[in-house]
Amino acid sequence: MHGASLPPYEHEATPPRIPKAPFLPRSIGEAVELAEHLALPPGVGEHERRLTALPTTVLEARVQFTLLARELGLDYRVNRGVVLRADPGGIEAMQSALLEIFPDHFVHSIDDAYELRRHGALLSEILARKLGGEWFDITPSELGHWVMIIPPDTRVWPFGRVARFVAMGHKERDLVSYFLELEGRARRR
Repeated sequence: MHGASLPPYEHEATPPRIPKAPFLPRSIGEAVELAEHLALPPGVGEHERRLTALPTTVLEARVQFTLLARELGLDYRVNRGVVLRADPGGIEAMQSALLEIFPDHFVHSIDDAYELRRHGALLSEILARKLGGEWFDITPSELGHWVMIIPPDTRVWPFGRVARFVAMGHKERDLVSYFLELEGRARRR
């Protein structure tokens, strides 16, 4: 997956126009969703599963990434004995698993790329649900270059950030501190 060379985030001089109402309700208070039970956008049925082709709309992206995050959550519970939540604790569990899955920091196969995609999907869903992130640019052919905006004006690349974490390991900031920094930036604005 491309995007590992992108910066952690970018500040927008003029905040981009994003929809005022998110596609999914944000978590309120301390309610934390289990990854394997993440809610789909209202009005979207379970039959609308497309996990192989890249989404072409923001709504398709949210649906696909929710489904991938659910799949990842189920896989963690069944195969790792870990209950994966859509919160910083879930990010911690995810990054620990990524270091085990990619000990040489390299994606070797299509299965490895799919694993990276599932983890990027969960990170993007956590950013959407916890920080109000919205997909802004999903036109690049590589997921690692897809842009999400964290209100009011922070541009991020969730899939690129996961790819960078796999490529760099602990040579730089981890995914939890990345989330916490974004959360802090969102609160200050």
